[in-house]
Amino acid sequence: MKCKAVLLAASSKDTPVEYFNSDVAAVSLFLQSNSGGAWDTREIFQGSDLMRDQILSVVKASSEADYFFLFFAGILRGSSIFTNAI
Repeated sequence: MKCKAVLLAASSKDTPVEYFNSDVAAVSLFLQSNSGGAWDTREIFQGSDLMRDQILSVVKASSEADYFFLFFAGILRGSSIFTNAI
């Protein structure tokens, strides 16, 4: 089975992305554990403060996966990154 996890962190002007990168790292470690499904690191993409087109590219590249997991951590007050994304 082909699996793909996309773990994203995004910030606003008031909140540094580093705060959310720790959440992404924790989810990645969980997915790699036996309890989380023993995902291979090659199946997990981690990104922070990506632009809309970059996010769409990663998601579209994952479309052939049999199982797709998307995790988002962040606060996007006043941001339009996801506006009309799909």
